[in-house]
Amino acid sequence: ILTIEQYHKNGSMVWVEISVRFRFNELNQIEVIGISRDVTERKKIDDEIRYLSFHDQLTGLYNRRYYDIELERLNTARNLPISFITVDINGLKMTNDVFGHSSGDDLIKLASKTLKSVCREDDIIVRLGGDEFIVLLNHLDTDESTAVHLAKNIAEKINKNLNPFYKFNTNTIRITPSLGVALFSGHEVSVDDEYLEIGRA
Repeated sequence: ILTIEQYHKNGSMVWVEISVRFRFNELNQIEVIGISRDVTERKKIDDEIRYLSFHDQLTGLYNRRYYDIELERLNTARNLPISFITVDINGLKMTNDVFGHSSGDDLIKLASKTLKSVCREDDIIVRLGGDEFIVLLNHLDTDESTAVHLAKNIAEKINKNLNPFYKFNTNTIRITPSLGVALFSGHEVSVDDEYLEIGRA
């Protein structure tokens, strides 16, 4: 069974499942019998399920399941070192308690939008859950010092662009992002001596 994408007679693209088998005809010649059927809707549902299994529903960022799989895949000598940027949103729980979860969701979506606008196209941005995010940066042919330096530069840009968070601040709730930088060298995750803690309340 083979699944391929092809043109429909109306000009649109559809996914078709083709089943082929060989048989001998009455002249003892080999002939091919093929059956095809439109499986576009099934393919669409399968793709949606696959997407949801690896993405956070609220933000569209990758989720913890994808992060765990990707970290294991990247854990080879060729890809190391890998640097991380951790992002926590301080005050999210109180925002949910005082103003409701819709306001908390607005904070999470704002953080997601900011991370996507600042990080590089190849960086892996993950919502680990709640108010926790992590950015995974892999560096080919890069030493540990350079990897940490790059991560710090991106972390500083993230912090600078998270300034809109302060519009959520009230007399009772202070919303601040906290960022950290760490390095994975293949055996353990080590926190750099100049660990960033930006904006912690």
